[in-house]
Amino acid sequence: MELKIKETPIQTITWPNLTNQIDMKREDMIPFSFGGNKVRIGYEYWMDARAQGCDTMIAYGSSRSNMCRVIATLCKCSDMSCYVVSPMEEQEGYAASGNSRILESMNIPVIICQREQVAETLSKLMQGLRQEGKNPYYILGDAHGRGHEAVGNRAYEKVFQEILKQEEVQGYAYQYIFLASGTGTTQSGLISGQAEFGRDREHRIIGISIARDAEHGVAAIQEKLPEQLWNRIQFVDGYRGGGYGERQEEMTELIQQMMERNGIPLDATYTGKAFRGMLLWLEAHQISGARVLFLHTGGTPLYFDELYVNTSLDQ
Repeated sequence: MELKIKETPIQTITWPNLTNQIDMKREDMIPFSFGGNKVRIGYEYWMDARAQGCDTMIAYGSSRSNMCRVIATLCKCSDMSCYVVSPMEEQEGYAASGNSRILESMNIPVIICQREQVAETLSKLMQGLRQEGKNPYYILGDAHGRGHEAVGNRAYEKVFQEILKQEEVQGYAYQYIFLASGTGTTQSGLISGQAEFGRDREHRIIGISIARDAEHGVAAIQEKLPEQLWNRIQFVDGYRGGGYGERQEEMTELIQQMMERNGIPLDATYTGKAFRGMLLWLEAHQISGARVLFLHTGGTPLYFDELYVNTSLDQ
């Protein structure tokens, strides 16, 4: 199997009372497994696994994880085995979502454990698979999630180059690039790409946290970058709304407005939270007259979760 991911489009957003031009890079339109940034990153992991002769992939993430959906689909399309290790969410246990239902439909084994037991669970799973004669590949590296940082970064180093090319065609550059920042791989890839290819271009790459506080979010990005690039990390944790997957009252209206005004699906876990955070950050910093790029990192199945929550379809 080979994925040829073409350049994703940039769409100018219509929104009330804007004082900046906001464009959106539509990574959600990548034509594989509902698209999104995790297709690019997951494909890098998949190619690395194949290069190492692995026959089984292990993904890690919650029931809402876009990465788990993508890794599972890549494995199914290439006759590789796939397992998912998922941390139990304290408030809800393991809450079903559009992404988790896709895993279920493909009969992907999901191993649920307490968050503090993740490393132990991964170690036991990999040991058991090896005893069965399998050659497993954990997407993040070792059981503690270290070792594949450069693999993940490659995806968005390439995307930064793509953005530079699109700026050349458009005839203008962006002062700001915003994105939802979770594990930090997309943001670290962009920063690495900026250092490698940006040259005299000035882009402020700002990650809007969807889960972690600044201390842990910045540390996660630092793990994926050489120390000389740490001063480029801008990570905003003020718009998390209580943490990963926690609903914000304003989110329903924002998601509905984006669909009605631009025909673009957002979700309450990743892209909706980041888009709202971007708007509030720009307002708080009195930014006006700037050209801003928002990276739509995907999560279309989660849009439908949001839709069901706010209708009577599931009653």
